[in-house]
Amino acid sequence: HFSPASQIKIDLRGDARDPESFSLQANLISPETDTPWGHARHGFVSAQIAPAGSNGLTEAEIKLQAESAQTRWASTTNLAALLHLAYSRRDTNTVRADLDLVAGRVRTEWCRAANAHFAAHAIHSLTNPIPLSGGGNLQLYDVTTSRGHARQLQLTARLLAPSNAPPSGDSTWAWWMGLAPYPLEWEGQ
Repeated sequence: HFSPASQIKIDLRGDARDPESFSLQANLISPETDTPWGHARHGFVSAQIAPAGSNGLTEAEIKLQAESAQTRWASTTNLAALLHLAYSRRDTNTVRADLDLVAGRVRTEWCRAANAHFAAHAIHSLTNPIPLSGGGNLQLYDVTTSRGHARQLQLTARLLAPSNAPPSGDSTWAWWMGLAPYPLEWEGQ
């Protein structure tokens, strides 16, 4: 549900004789948004798909901004997210994804923090949701939990090559058991 003052603009261009020439730009501006996933105030979503250029890459970009947003898992202020996807005709089974997420304040049932910044990159197969490779970095400031406080917290992770060894977990892992063959190297400060 979007407020009545919401605006949607779509611009689709291309040559009908050449389907790969099409580009798309779509924008949504909404003062208030209520969805099954949550609520946002003063939101903006932009999606853009650009045809392959001379480098052979088809690119897509999704931007999301909100003055505030709440889900059942977290609430945030000054949210800005950018997802960039690139697909090459030369490597038809993979897509590169880069995500950059920034928030002024974040609150969950486990902690609250200020100036959150999460950046991640991954190479995905088009047929498997688990990345072939990737990594990410999370920076938080003024972190408070029920167990303590930190002025700054930084976590960095990198997905390692999948292991062919049988998983070492058990049924208490629930759905996480499916991730056992995919080792993750991480460090925190």
